[in-house]
Amino acid sequence: PTRAAEQRFCTVFSSLFESCLQQVCQRIPWHHPEKIQEWMADHLCERLSPLIAPPAVGLMSGKSRSGELNGSDGCERFEFFLAQWSREDQALSYFSEHPEFSATVSKMVFEYSTFLVELLERLHHDGAPLGVPYDGQKGALSPTRIELKGDIHCQGRCVAVVEWGKGHLRWVYKPRHPGSERAFDALLAWYEADAPHQHYPMRRVLGENYGWHAYCQALPCDSIKEVEAFYWRMGHLTALLYLLMARDIHAENIIAVGAYPALIDLEVLLPPKVAEHYRHHYGK
Repeated sequence: PTRAAEQRFCTVFSSLFESCLQQVCQRIPWHHPEKIQEWMADHLCERLSPLIAPPAVGLMSGKSRSGELNGSDGCERFEFFLAQWSREDQALSYFSEHPEFSATVSKMVFEYSTFLVELLERLHHDGAPLGVPYDGQKGALSPTRIELKGDIHCQGRCVAVVEWGKGHLRWVYKPRHPGSERAFDALLAWYEADAPHQHYPMRRVLGENYGWHAYCQALPCDSIKEVEAFYWRMGHLTALLYLLMARDIHAENIIAVGAYPALIDLEVLLPPKVAEHYRHHYGK
């Protein structure tokens, strides 16, 4: 099925979505309910569609073979199935027949709603240093867009790109401990004291167990001199990352911003085997 059809399969969980929406709106009353509903519908369909679509297609196929779907062609039969699938009594019946499936979906929805509340609470707290416009007593303005990125981990959390306006202000939210970024920034500041070129001035707002990182937009170099400076910086960063035995430094995690290579993911620095390596070579 197409993405639009997969999203329509998710209507079977409309009552569950509505319940979670009410809970989220109660926790963060300073954000517009319409925006929260828009984010939740988009994000939950994206997360749940791969889980829901296969059993829905299997069920639809079985009903089609048994002649239970009304309609003169495939489109009409599909619409008939969706109308039946989205009825509350049909949903309750399917849930009762597949308790493991129901438990998995409920867990995913609960974890997502917890993640969204946590993100928006942190945004409300950090709005000033992020430069987010304020709306009187309500605090930081609601984002116009929240795009989820990467893998899901740590009970439904993931990286998110948060945007205001038409992309004029964008921050990347990372719900993990920012210790590696703090340490690398300190190392780079020490290293640059006597260097002929400064490295990319990555803007960050770091919390205790999370961080906001300024969105990096790829830009070309404007001259041969900038190209030379880019490769000088890339060479020195490569040496530093080699020294730290960094991992996961691939093309998607390095953005070319003019004359600057910008590292956007420093999660895997000094992995545990570093200690084994040094003990083996230096006996310490």
